Amino acid sequence: MKIIKLIGSALGVSLMLSVTSFGTSFAAESATVFKPSCVLDHADPFDLGWALAGGPNAGKCLDTTQKRSVVQLPNGPAGQNGMITIANFAHNGKFWIASIDPNGIDEVIFQVDHFPAAVPAAHAQIRFKMKRGREVSLVEQDASGAEPRQARQSVRDFVYSVEAVESYQGGENFDIFKGLERHFGLAYRFVSMADRFRDMITIDHHLTQQYSLKLSDADKSRLLQHAVNMSEKFGMKYYYNTLTRSCTTEAFRLLDQTMHLGLGEEIQSALGKIILDQTNPIEAPLGLSNLGLLKPRGQSELPNVDADRDLISELAREKTEQ
Repeated sequence: MKIIKLIGSALGVSLMLSVTSFGTSFAAESATVFKPSCVLDHADPFDLGWALAGGPNAGKCLDTTQKRSVVQLPNGPAGQNGMITIANFAHNGKFWIASIDPNGIDEVIFQVDHFPAAVPAAHAQIRFKMKRGREVSLVEQDASGAEPRQARQSVRDFVYSVEAVESYQGGENFDIFKGLERHFGLAYRFVSMADRFRDMITIDHHLTQQYSLKLSDADKSRLLQHAVNMSEKFGMKYYYNTLTRSCTTEAFRLLDQTMHLGLGEEIQSALGKIILDQTNPIEAPLGLSNLGLLKPRGQSELPNVDADRDLISELAREKTEQ
């Protein structure tokens, strides 16, 4: 009962503080070990085979068929001229090597994807929209292709999304309460907006809000590079924790580490981790506003994803070109 009170959207400061030690006791503990029998795709050189090290699912393989953190490739197929090249970019149900121009970002958009749960709940993620002509180039990710490989597909929109990873053998569905007890691993994903649209809108019919962030071109570029660095550094090593290491805490961790915050914003950032506007995804717009990342007079509010005509048109165009 105590935990139920803590997760609700009306959490109080004193209640949050009372469970912080409970959540952080697991936050820095290594969650995974390499296990050869957990390699699920032997043709993929970036499937290393991860198993949970502890918790209720200790020893079970993580289901990395869809969710993985990225690996940066400094000498990849297009990793020259300032391009960022990564493996484990998720698109169309499989993994790709992606080449991204950090100077080609048109807009950065914070998304809040509401989903049904025992209490009001949502998922937070950061969308990168590329400029036309600067799309992300994708090549197949396997051990058989000869270098240099040619781009097979391209996408204009993708998402940085930190997500719980279930175990492969008898895996449990995601649950925010189980998320407090080391049931799940954690992946810092790069995934195409086409895949997220399919899951959030086409299949699950979620309400997904969008907020355009007030960032300079230099900030956009730094945000992308820091997202790649964070994904590679943290890898698959942590447990998901609903309070201390979740989609929302990691999205704001990325924003905090990227932005040159003034003293006022630094204080707001510290307070946000206590009063939940940087922990509870439903309150994330308040956290963004407090950090000065939203434009005035509601100019940052974009159409919900299911009504975003520009995005829907772009995804339709991409589909016809595949």
